[in-house]
Amino acid sequence: GLPTNLPLLKRVANSGAFAQAKVHTGFVDSLGVSSSDDNEEELGLAVSCLFVLLEQAESSRLRGSDTEDPHSPWYTLPAWRSNAPGEDVVVLHVGEREIRVPVRYEGDGFVLTLPTGAIAAHGRLLDNGELRAVIGVQQLHVDVVRDGNNLDVFFTGKHLRVRCEDRDHPGVHEDVASGLLVAPMPGRVISVLVERDSSVVKGQALMVIEAMKMEHTIQAPVEGTVTAVAFREGDLVEEGVELLAIAPAGGN
Repeated sequence: GLPTNLPLLKRVANSGAFAQAKVHTGFVDSLGVSSSDDNEEELGLAVSCLFVLLEQAESSRLRGSDTEDPHSPWYTLPAWRSNAPGEDVVVLHVGEREIRVPVRYEGDGFVLTLPTGAIAAHGRLLDNGELRAVIGVQQLHVDVVRDGNNLDVFFTGKHLRVRCEDRDHPGVHEDVASGLLVAPMPGRVISVLVERDSSVVKGQALMVIEAMKMEHTIQAPVEGTVTAVAFREGDLVEEGVELLAIAPAGGN
């Protein structure tokens, strides 16, 4: 839509060649990001955000494939909201700076609000770790090397090292790895299926939450013992609050 194309339209409107009708088959490609240091860093931030978002989307898809409803938007869209555009925030660190990038999900891509403005981004991850990205109108082949939450991003002959705060890797949500479960969005608890000290297996249904007239089943991420149940049937919960905790079997 128009918001997605605004960066391109602005560059076209401000182009002297366009005003003089001096366009050609390579005209659109000539409107890409300039090579200044600031713009190169913004391009690096954009591809870093895209990499994190695509990883999260794949992680959500894989989690959904192990459930009874793998096509539920709870899993297929990480930032899904009923009757509202998907929105998220990717937090990146470059050196000592924290950069928060608001994200809007649009179609099969994203609109990233970078420090200098919004730009459209979409792409796909390849099995060899390469990212095929389109940022604005610029097509890129990007190599990303992940070391925990640190990303080394190689693009257009440049290198940017960033630290990301994403929800699917160690160092961000260690509590998830240890069995703590949080509410994916605001809702109401309609069923509690276990109690403290219950033994559970991986994938077992623990609690059901209703939100936006849809039911979402909270499942055990690991085999273990329930150590805490924070809510009862009928309770309202906010996004991100702890629902239950599980001590993994064998201390894993």
